[in-house]
Amino acid sequence: MGVHMSRSQISEWIHGGELVFVSGMDGDYSDDTLCGMLQECIENAAAGMVVLCSAEHISRIPEKMLEIADRAGMPLYEMPWDLKLVDVTREIADTIIMNQLREHSTAGFFSELLFSRNISSAAVRQMGMHCGADIDSPATVMIVSLIYNGEDIYRRTDYDNALNILCKNLGAFLDTQKINSVSCVYMDEIFIYVNCANNRSASQLCEKIRGICSLFTEKHPDYQIRAGMGRAGSCIEEVRRSYAEARRSLSAAEKNNEPVCVVFFAELGIIRLLINADNMDELRDYCLSVLGPLAESDKDFGTDYVRTLEVYLNCNCSLVAAAEQLFIHRNTMVYRIGKIRELLNTDFSDMNSKTECMNALHILRHFDIDLGNE
Repeated sequence: MGVHMSRSQISEWIHGGELVFVSGMDGDYSDDTLCGMLQECIENAAAGMVVLCSAEHISRIPEKMLEIADRAGMPLYEMPWDLKLVDVTREIADTIIMNQLREHSTAGFFSELLFSRNISSAAVRQMGMHCGADIDSPATVMIVSLIYNGEDIYRRTDYDNALNILCKNLGAFLDTQKINSVSCVYMDEIFIYVNCANNRSASQLCEKIRGICSLFTEKHPDYQIRAGMGRAGSCIEEVRRSYAEARRSLSAAEKNNEPVCVVFFAELGIIRLLINADNMDELRDYCLSVLGPLAESDKDFGTDYVRTLEVYLNCNCSLVAAAEQLFIHRNTMVYRIGKIRELLNTDFSDMNSKTECMNALHILRHFDIDLGNE
């Protein structure tokens, strides 16, 4: 799309995903005007901006404009004003076709690898070679879901653009980390096949991806990200298992209310055995059997013992650390833990009692169980 208009008109002409050309033929373009146009392209999810430079119109791209583009990850190009646009559009069209073929190949790879009833190792290997997947090394599968949470009217085009931007961001990050991966938007989710030597590497990768996703939601506050990753597998059958685990991990992540939640299956603990539980009454009864006296005290006297126990156990039974996290005096913490031990008739030096309390608290939080209502 060639732009021959004032900055205020850009939003009226683009929907997201366009490459915007600025020639400067229709007036004087100051540095602030150009920077404003770039910012509007960023806000409207343009694919990039091309500034056609000449001595008569726009002589150069301002340094401030480069800084804005770098911060936003927006492609910004400088080209000669007399460049033949037909040559540029031909190259763009060829690139689009190649990208579409690559995306189709990648989608076929995921379809054959994860969903084919009669899986063919030869077909998976061939498709993997076409899209750059390393089938011979251990790999894991990650599923990333983007959730629109804004107040404005939902627009499908905006969502698709945001999903594609996130997919590209994740792919670019993995490339910079020299981690072999294949990713694509598939069935309104981002599927990532990524080579990981073991579960420790997968866990570290999850932590890094949380950071990338957090940067995305800072720039796109109307969206939340939920992601799940399965354990690493060394053969096609194990990679399929990894996908099933990623799907279950994503289910766990969807129960979180934070802007970003990335769950690694191996870190779910006992919850991974209960994700598909269909009897909430049994889970609630179990939590009551373990934490009932604390919940009753909290309901009748407002003591906040359940929360206190959760923080205390998460702080590895450190009275000082738990008191700091709860913003209470150490002596108050000592008193509360004493009352909790008395109510539960248990000693947290006993590993079995401690584990049972931690399991009950995990179930309570994960399934959002309210022990205060009978």
